[in-house]
Amino acid sequence: MKAIEASDEIVCRFCNLNGGLEAAMPFIAYQFKKVGADFSNPTKEELREIVMGLLELLNGCKPSHVVDRERRIMFRWIEQIEDT
Repeated sequence: MKAIEASDEIVCRFCNLNGGLEAAMPFIAYQFKKVGADFSNPTKEELREIVMGLLELLNGCKPSHVVDRERRIMFRWIEQIEDT
């Protein structure tokens, strides 16, 4: 899996959990900006930081079992990123 593919999966998953694209995208954009990541070319490490930020947001509004499940899913995608 390429980093952009993992990023797409993470973004879609987060949007689905948080009211869709319009509602969730500002939070995602903020995390990318905070980390200094390029939407079209994130690194594996940047995605780790982005996911940690998104999980913090989820922790404030979702039950802990949901946050734990999402952590496992999102980090599994990151671990599947091919090293280049």
